[in-house]
Amino acid sequence: MVGEGANLSEVVEAFCLSLEGLLPGARISVLSADGSQGELKTLAAPRLDLSFSQTVDGLRARAGDDRGPVFFGDETRICDDVARHPAWEAFRSIAEENQLGACWTVPVKTVYWSRSTADEEKTRVVGSLFVYFEEPRSPTPDDLDLLKAAGTLAGLAMLAHRLQPAPGSNNPVDPLTELPGRSLFFEQLGQHLAQLDPKNNRLAVLLVDIDQLRQINETFGYAVGDFLLKSVAGRLRGLTAEGDFLCRFGNDEFVLLMTDIARTDEVKVTAQKILDSLSERYDFGGHELFTTVSIGASLYPWDGEDARTLVRNSESALYSVKGRGTNSYQLYAPTMGTNVFERLQRKMALSQALERSEFELYYQPKVTSGTLEISGAEALIRWRNPSLGFISPAEFIPLAEETGMIFEIGEWVL
Repeated sequence: MVGEGANLSEVVEAFCLSLEGLLPGARISVLSADGSQGELKTLAAPRLDLSFSQTVDGLRARAGDDRGPVFFGDETRICDDVARHPAWEAFRSIAEENQLGACWTVPVKTVYWSRSTADEEKTRVVGSLFVYFEEPRSPTPDDLDLLKAAGTLAGLAMLAHRLQPAPGSNNPVDPLTELPGRSLFFEQLGQHLAQLDPKNNRLAVLLVDIDQLRQINETFGYAVGDFLLKSVAGRLRGLTAEGDFLCRFGNDEFVLLMTDIARTDEVKVTAQKILDSLSERYDFGGHELFTTVSIGASLYPWDGEDARTLVRNSESALYSVKGRGTNSYQLYAPTMGTNVFERLQRKMALSQALERSEFELYYQPKVTSGTLEISGAEALIRWRNPSLGFISPAEFIPLAEETGMIFEIGEWVL
């Protein structure tokens, strides 16, 4: 997550760890070409020795460079055997010291717009993502698809960081809902944590996500979406106890900091009250609106003793809710890390599913009971991925709605 409370290196490191969960045995690093001279800078390399990063940092890369850990090209490079690949000839000793048997490299690109070409959208290589293995290894077609998606996601993280307001320039209060923003939330959470004794004090972080807000905006317009956000904020205020802290955390997310908790049941009761209140109808210009929310929660000190860990684990709990449906809440459990990796893997695979013709369409006839005549047919979509197998619509449709791919899939069906 790119935002207050997390710098770019921390975001990329979390991304590398997630990707390593999808590629067992891999050690991953992301490098950027920093400055006008093209000096390399390691953004994250969580499972590589610090000495390796120190060796690479400061080396200069030019466009098209292809020298071992110095890579700055716009195409994927596969060194399935580092000991024999000519690109690693000058770096043999480094490879041996760090037990690097194979190296797969993919460019990290971000988007920019050129005013000289009528605001045409273009891409620029800003770094490289390296996947190392101890033994020689060649990627499978699925591995290559995963690499491509990983390079895209790393580029989006860099772009989001570049577009982020400088510290102190962002408004600490959200102008739409008049709630404190992310920066104030992390400030408040940090202050509370500094004063707590893990043996005697408890608090909870609840992430509240409005289900399908993107679809509401695209279907009914942003005026309806803004109305819904303000209405949700108002109802959440009414459920906030004295001493608790409510913020708008993101586009469709709110976060509630519950302080001085005596029992875990208090968190469950509050989460259920939120679900019940926010699912009631909203009146917009004489029209009735309905929505639901999903909630993920983490508790101090069991689920983390620092702000970043607590928020990350609340997100994992939230993803768990999204993975099995919506309109529910979930407390964090350590096993949810695996579920997050699986969800990321499916998102990456889903982005390629249409292009790879993995969707299948079946027609179920509708029969009139009296005459037994076929009166029509119902279209049923199925997704069959070569590595993930058959994936139920109950699992991939929520992902498609979340990512916006639901519209492309709908056009394909039609």
